[in-house]
Amino acid sequence: MYWKRFRVYFRRYFGQHNLKIRRPKSLPPEIDTALRIWTRVIHEEDSELLYNPVTQECYAEWVDLNNPVYLFLESGRLRIVNTVIGYDVHLKLAEEDWCTECFKREVNRRRSEFKRIALGKVMHSLDDLEVRLNRKKDTLHVTSRGLGSIGVPTSNDYIFTQSDNG
Repeated sequence: MYWKRFRVYFRRYFGQHNLKIRRPKSLPPEIDTALRIWTRVIHEEDSELLYNPVTQECYAEWVDLNNPVYLFLESGRLRIVNTVIGYDVHLKLAEEDWCTECFKREVNRRRSEFKRIALGKVMHSLDDLEVRLNRKKDTLHVTSRGLGSIGVPTSNDYIFTQSDNG
C-alpha cells in the first residue's frame, strides 16, 4: 500500500504528465455515479474549480437554480454535498488518480482559454493603439504641412524665407 501512495506523490511532484490515466472499469454503481457527477460538474462552464497545492485536494462548486452542489476530492474519498445532504464515497487509488487527472486537465484547459483571451485583448489593444498613433501622426503631418511651422519646409516656406531676406 505504501508503494502505491508513493507512486502517486512521485508522479504529482515530478510530473509524468504525459501519461494518460484511463477511467477505471467495472465500478460499483455508487462509485460510478459519483464519478459521473464529478466529471459533469467539473466540465460545466459555470462551475468554480479550486485546488489546494499543499494538501493536493480538489474542490468544485456548481450552482443550478440556486441549489449549490459542492464536491471535495480528498485523499481516498470524494465528498458530494447537495444543499443539505452529504455523501462520502471512498475511492481506490486508481479512481482517485483518474478524478485528479480529469480535474487538472479541466483547470489547464480553462487556464489556457483565459490566457488566450487575455493575450487576445492585449493584441487587440496594441492594434488599436497603433491605429490611434498612426491617425495622430497623419493629422500632425497634415497640420504641419498646412501651417508651415513644423516639419520639413515646403516650397512655399522657402519662397517666403527668401522674400523676407531679400
